Amino acid sequence: MGNSESNLISSILSEKNKKFPEFEIKEGLLCEKCKEREVSDNFQLSGMKLCRKCYNIEEENEFKRVNDLIHSCKVLFDGSEIIKDKLFLGNYYSATQKEELKKRGVTQILMVGYLLHEFYPEDFEYANIEIEDDERENIFRYFYTCINFIEKSKICFVHCQAGVSRSASIVIAYVMYKLKMKFEDAFNYVKERREYIYPNKGFKLQLQDLERVLEFCNYDLEKFRQIHKRLFEKKIDE
Repeated sequence: MGNSESNLISSILSEKNKKFPEFEIKEGLLCEKCKEREVSDNFQLSGMKLCRKCYNIEEENEFKRVNDLIHSCKVLFDGSEIIKDKLFLGNYYSATQKEELKKRGVTQILMVGYLLHEFYPEDFEYANIEIEDDERENIFRYFYTCINFIEKSKICFVHCQAGVSRSASIVIAYVMYKLKMKFEDAFNYVKERREYIYPNKGFKLQLQDLERVLEFCNYDLEKFRQIHKRLFEKKIDE
């Protein structure tokens, strides 16, 4: 293993147990919202550089907006096509709609969360990763397994409970790999196709780590598998 790979792994390993990184204040640069407090590189929303207070307010407003959208949704099947003829993102209720899934050509279903049921094991191939929607959760350790499962699928439907945070993070990770995108570009790409996505802060930070790793690997899945294995020092799905 080369020095650059060792340095990348060491850097991520030194950060992965932190809930959040230290926030670096940019002296002299004022928040674009309040125009009063100095901003931090770590607080950006929709391209705006914000102070910590304004960032938290905007995050809370966005969370409420997402919840309102979900509760106002009246459609029976809430599955959004993210990549044509390849990938759908939706909620748990949509995973019960066999005919709607079949109508869209779904062959595999990836469940992201606890206590999620395989409703039609004779009709679809299932995979499940058990993870809470918690900022402290290590979702990075599942990225390779999930990307590999979706890549090998014909048409995959990914869901958690609401299709907002956990499954959205996995779908963003796959889009980053498949379309060779940075995190922010992949996030916007998915959001254009499913407006009410909202990965939690911890997942966003880990997706930014994924961006570094994928770029280092030149988006090669086998190279990513090798680094992923070294990061977590255990056998992962082939």
